[in-house]
Amino acid sequence: MWHVPGELHNVSLRCMRHLMHLLLLLPPQPHLGWKILYSSAIFVYLLSIFRWRFAFNYDVIFDVVNDEVSRVLDLINFVALIVGHFVVATELLWRNHSEHIQLQFQQLRYVLRIQFGHKVQLKRIERYCNLIYGIVAIRIAVLLCITIANYMTTNTSLLLICHLYSELVFTLRCIEFSLHAALVLAFYKELGDVGSEIVARLSSNLVESQLNLQVQRLAAIQQIHQLLWEIHRSIEANFERSLMMVMLKCFVDSSVMPYWVYLNSIRTNSLAMQLCKGQYEINLSAYFTYSLLDSTTEEIGKLLEICIPCWICTRCDLLQRQFHSLFHGVSRNRQSYAINSALLKLSTQLAQEKSQFSVGGYLILNNQMLGRFLFGMISYLIICLQFRIIYTEKIQEKE
Repeated sequence: MWHVPGELHNVSLRCMRHLMHLLLLLPPQPHLGWKILYSSAIFVYLLSIFRWRFAFNYDVIFDVVNDEVSRVLDLINFVALIVGHFVVATELLWRNHSEHIQLQFQQLRYVLRIQFGHKVQLKRIERYCNLIYGIVAIRIAVLLCITIANYMTTNTSLLLICHLYSELVFTLRCIEFSLHAALVLAFYKELGDVGSEIVARLSSNLVESQLNLQVQRLAAIQQIHQLLWEIHRSIEANFERSLMMVMLKCFVDSSVMPYWVYLNSIRTNSLAMQLCKGQYEINLSAYFTYSLLDSTTEEIGKLLEICIPCWICTRCDLLQRQFHSLFHGVSRNRQSYAINSALLKLSTQLAQEKSQFSVGGYLILNNQMLGRFLFGMISYLIICLQFRIIYTEKIQEKE
């Protein structure tokens, strides 16, 4: 989506488009030449970083030759970063359907206005999106601060800058999905308001002409829900590959990061035992405290990126079920065959077309998935620590 006019776009995704243009994730125009140029630049950039990184021409906190566990985990982290960056960037260039999704949202807004005279509350959408933008602004500011602090204390300046850029790519893609999901959430609230009005009218005594009008309104709201369900599927297709890589990258980073904190504490204690002056021990302790704070902040940021879309998707599912239950309590005017038939069709559609976002067809984004994510992360961390303990015992036996 390069140039999509409209108030809805201005209050939701316009800022995200500007950020992606600024980071060179999207070309100025959606022409084939620009896409080929950007794809070539991404390939050259990732290939050069890949070759430089695997040379290990920098200091690390583990024995590169003998510590196989740490070396494998380190390489897994980096491979996930590079592969994920490539998948996200190429999907943005070649499989980006955001313009079509925005047109669908505009069509949905238009149908609500024409069929029911209902004006979508843009202030509500703007409030949701501004909250998400505020969180991403804090996340980017923290990433910049951590990168600057590490830049001043290490000799891996090039790797830090490349890592920052790739992390920003992942963060923006995840937040972009959250913005689309927030739009769906806002429209479900609008749909709920319209549904409540229809149920209120159906709960009163109506004459034949009024019953026919309500039948038409039920058919219209069924059409609107069908359009909203199609928007669901379009969003899933738009983020099919990149969202999976974002989830995988967050899982790997969140699982392995405590391992590096543990490894850093062992290294710090080992160095402290070799020093004679107490002042140096204090310096090492301060260094470890800073490393722990750095890792904790990054861990919280990673989990927050996952929590936001999971919470929004859970809310969408809840609102859809509440909308479904609205029409179960209608008891008056049920003697009309047309009303019964319209309610049955609407109820059947609502039961079949659920408001659930899937990640590549493998995972359903909701709070339950978040719980499984945390459980898997902790289990993976325990396995890594067990391998490290076994490695340490073998080293001690050799000595």
